[in-house]
Amino acid sequence: MDANKKYKDSIFRELFKPPDKALALYNAITGKNLSKDTPIEMKPIDTVLTALIRNDLSFIIEGRLIVVIEHQSTLNQNMPMRALQYIFILYEIYYKLSGALYKNKRMKIPKPEFYMLYNGTEPYPNSGEMRLSDAFIGMDEGEINKS
Repeated sequence: MDANKKYKDSIFRELFKPPDKALALYNAITGKNLSKDTPIEMKPIDTVLTALIRNDLSFIIEGRLIVVIEHQSTLNQNMPMRALQYIFILYEIYYKLSGALYKNKRMKIPKPEFYMLYNGTEPYPNSGEMRLSDAFIGMDEGEINKS
């Protein structure tokens, strides 16, 4: 019998919801050693406007970096597209993006980082990259990343 995916999803979300636990997870994923005093703001996607879209974990570190972490028990080659959707929503909710898009002054926004944690049964490398551009149709030979 397969485990309830929503149940596993909510456990992950609850475990890393406290800022100190999210920071510890970020340090473990990246190999960094940010101190417990590092400012971290939890930024969930859970508003009425985004009722159909919900991510596992997102936060801002030191006001300069948005981190989005997804926990997957099944492989999903569309994670780059989902990451794009998540970051747009986060920028819209927390930085009022749409109001600034038509102004002449450049808006400053935190750099995003995306991580997918996979614990499924299908074989998958311990680490790697997924690129949104891999989904583009019509890429010219020189534009394709072969790494």
